Amino acid sequence: MSTPASNKIILGYLVGALGASFFATKGILIKLALIEDVDAITTLTWRMIIALPFFILIGYFAIAAEWPKLMESCSPEKPWPPLGPSAHWVITLRPISTLQD
Repeated sequence: MSTPASNKIILGYLVGALGASFFATKGILIKLALIEDVDAITTLTWRMIIALPFFILIGYFAIAAEWPKLMESCSPEKPWPPLGPSAHWVITLRPISTLQD
């Protein structure tokens, strides 16, 4: 019988292996693109476009896990959660009515 902790460990190993595979594949794909005379700017642009959904997904899971705590730390006197430099992300997600005095 598997426990939630062991499921997270297995998921961590799978994500790590997938990341290592993608990292190794990246160099091969870039070399193949350079052989086909694709310029560096186009190669970097496609690399960023392909990576963007993964970064959005990682950001979603990171914020979703902490969202209840962040909203509890907000009050009418202190509408901004203590996030430091990333506070603008939460500000854009809050309703406009909570930002008015």
